[in-house]
Amino acid sequence: MEHDGYSLNTNRAPIAKNDLPEALNLLTIGKKSLVELQEYLQQNSGKPNMPKVLIKPRKEFARLDPYKAQTAAFSLIRKQHEKCQTLEKRD
Repeated sequence: MEHDGYSLNTNRAPIAKNDLPEALNLLTIGKKSLVELQEYLQQNSGKPNMPKVLIKPRKEFARLDPYKAQTAAFSLIRKQHEKCQTLEKRD
């Protein structure tokens, strides 16, 4: 995904570009059927708000190193927490 519907500055103002609704739609379709998801992607490949999609088989996904995944998630959460603390100190 490239856009979450908000600007990247500190004010986070709403913008027109928002990939979240289409991403949610893709997840909903993919949860029902992988074949339906592939058909939907083929039919809507030129759509402007269509997020880039990479479909990985479960076996490949399961090979991910759990430690690396946890470390990356922890790092992201820590960074967001630090940003929140910085913003609170400004107020």
